[in-house]
Amino acid sequence: MTTTPEPAPKFVITGKHVLLGMVGFFLIIAVVNAVMIWLAISTFSGEDVRKSYLQGLAYNDTLANREAAAALGWKAATSLVREGETDALLTVDIQDAQSAPVRGLSVKAEIKHPSTTKLDRTLDLIPTEMGSYQVVVPDLATGAWQVYVQARTHDATTDDILFEVSSRTWIDD
Repeated sequence: MTTTPEPAPKFVITGKHVLLGMVGFFLIIAVVNAVMIWLAISTFSGEDVRKSYLQGLAYNDTLANREAAAALGWKAATSLVREGETDALLTVDIQDAQSAPVRGLSVKAEIKHPSTTKLDRTLDLIPTEMGSYQVVVPDLATGAWQVYVQARTHDATTDDILFEVSSRTWIDD
C-alpha cells in the first residue's frame, strides 16, 4: 500500500507571526491614542478661565462684589446683532433701580464661543448719548455666543467690579 504524501500547507502560523501580530496591534492602539491625546490638548486646554486657581482663592471677594452689585438694584440688557456681512454690534443698556440709564461707566465685555477659546474676545465698549454702551465686533462667526459684561466707575482705583451681567445669544447670517 502506497501512501501519497499530503501537500504541505501554503501558510503556517508560527510563534513569530503571533508575536508580530500582537506587537502591531498594540502599536496601532498606541499611535491612535497619541493622536487623540494631541488633538484633545491642542483644541481645548481644559482651562476656561485664566488663572482659575488664583480666582478660586479670591472667591470670597468675588461674592462680596456681587452682593454689593445686587444691592444697587441695577439691571442690564445686552444685544449682539449682525451688522453688515461679518460684523456685529454689541449693545449694553444699564439701568439703575429707578430704571434710569447709568452713565459714566467704564464697560468691558468678553464674548466667548462655547466650543473653542480661539474665537473669544475682550472688548472695551464706548458710551453713547442714550446711556448705552456699544462696540462693533469685527468678523464674528455665526452661532452661539456667551457675553460677559463688567462695569466700573471711571475713577475706580481698585479692581472691584461695580456691576456684572452675562447673557447667551445667537448670531445668524
